[in-house]
Amino acid sequence: MANDKPKVSLALCGDYNRHAVEKAVRASVEALGGIEKFVRKGQRVLLKPNLLAPKDVSSMVTTHPEIMRAVLSLVLDAGADVVIGDSPAIGSAVSVSRKAGILEVAEHFGVKVMNFTEACRAKSAENCTYKMLDLAREALEAEVIINLPKIKTHGAMSLTMAVKNLFGCVVGRAKTQWHLKAGRDAIAFARMLVDICSTLKPALTIADAVVGMEGNGPSSGTLRRFGWVSASADVVAMDRVITDVLGAPPSRVYVLEAARQANAGETELDCIEVVGETIEAAKAVGQTDRRPVELPPDPFERSRMGELMRRLVKSSLTPEPVIDHNICTRCGTCIDICPPQVIKFEQMRKKDKAGYDRKAVIDRLGCIHCFCCQEVCPEGAITIKSGRLAGLLARSPAQA
Repeated sequence: MANDKPKVSLALCGDYNRHAVEKAVRASVEALGGIEKFVRKGQRVLLKPNLLAPKDVSSMVTTHPEIMRAVLSLVLDAGADVVIGDSPAIGSAVSVSRKAGILEVAEHFGVKVMNFTEACRAKSAENCTYKMLDLAREALEAEVIINLPKIKTHGAMSLTMAVKNLFGCVVGRAKTQWHLKAGRDAIAFARMLVDICSTLKPALTIADAVVGMEGNGPSSGTLRRFGWVSASADVVAMDRVITDVLGAPPSRVYVLEAARQANAGETELDCIEVVGETIEAAKAVGQTDRRPVELPPDPFERSRMGELMRRLVKSSLTPEPVIDHNICTRCGTCIDICPPQVIKFEQMRKKDKAGYDRKAVIDRLGCIHCFCCQEVCPEGAITIKSGRLAGLLARSPAQA
């Protein structure tokens, strides 16, 4: 009887040496049956990297250009007609890919980088919570989507992996509307992410986890060498395997619970076939102490308490975005991105040592804890801090 478990492959890759990356990417895809299983000659293929913001390659915020080079080589060898596309949080796909080193790779292969600008309404797949979704026309018209996430921590979703990366197929400012619609409900937002994946149906996902990010991710966290790449046709199964490799509690990865509720993809590790390298080998290669990835504080921990208690201790319990005014350059990016528009500049009584006479302030009552401000801050001046009571509860033996 044929094994019908979804496959997730792991291939070790210690650094971004071109030969090493090409070998790992090819091995990860070959373990699934080869690129010919996913791409045929003449098909229109969209490569969807993580192009969050215009950051230098060394910041490890975006999909690495050597990963893109290896994937392009594979897909073009298969005879496909390829484009690269995304809708970044800041800037355009072209400007971000230029800064991230991807545009140079694309130009070398004669491949176009496009910014998603036109949204089309699509009927969602069966069992989706949201019956209609407005998604990028280029993504909906592609015959094959290859998803290329960068593995990092994330303020609201704990980790940004395969499922979360396809949120870039929501065009421009429409992303803020989804944050407003979901509000403080982590599962509601995660269900939307799962619905996008179920509707777009990426044929293949290849994850860049050579060097990722922990702590204050996805743009200002601490770099950490994970030392592997992964590939799968099942985005949810991939996220489940990566969660285990990183040592993160599955309960903190909200897309897994949302996928389980929607019966979309495989969320049980025992029902997934891991091929290539083992989970233990992937765990061991990056850090000798094998410590779990450091996640940001959980902004939704408060949901486990009763409504009355939540109201009484909200300010002490809930992790909040905090602005370091000594680092902040008053660029206003956080103000522009904030979905509920609760961040504004406030005049100061006198100029500070840097010469600024105003500072950005957050209306705590209106904050929905989406952490878009923290995600896009170009200086890393916004971090997520746990409330005092949350810190005490986390350290209490009674919580064990």
